[in-house]
Amino acid sequence: MRDPDAFRAYFFAADVVVGLRVVGSAALEGCAVSEPEWERCVVPREVEVDLEGVRAGRSWDECVVGFYYVKPNYPGRSSHICNAGFVVPPTHRNGGYGRVLARSYLYYAPRLGYEASVFNLVYVNNVASVR
Repeated sequence: MRDPDAFRAYFFAADVVVGLRVVGSAALEGCAVSEPEWERCVVPREVEVDLEGVRAGRSWDECVVGFYYVKPNYPGRSSHICNAGFVVPPTHRNGGYGRVLARSYLYYAPRLGYEASVFNLVYVNNVASVR
């Protein structure tokens, strides 16, 4: 097992974006399509949320549909090149959440100052990552 303190120091040294599934019509406000096409109309946007309100009495396992981190891939003068890692829990896979997280990444990475991306650990047997 890895050292939890070392993991926290590495993982939380980056910008982390967490995707939460909102229940009800607020999730699809202004969208006229139904699942599974809903991800086409979701536009990344910053909103203030009350986490307990979004949670709506559900467990965090039900609410957190995925997350990703963005961090410099190389130190120093190449720190404008970033790396990102995406995680979608098994219970939420094949729901389009990875695509929504990827679109969010494409929106936010340049706004964080990155000019290019390198994905170091993409393996052909991880089918979802190479689609």
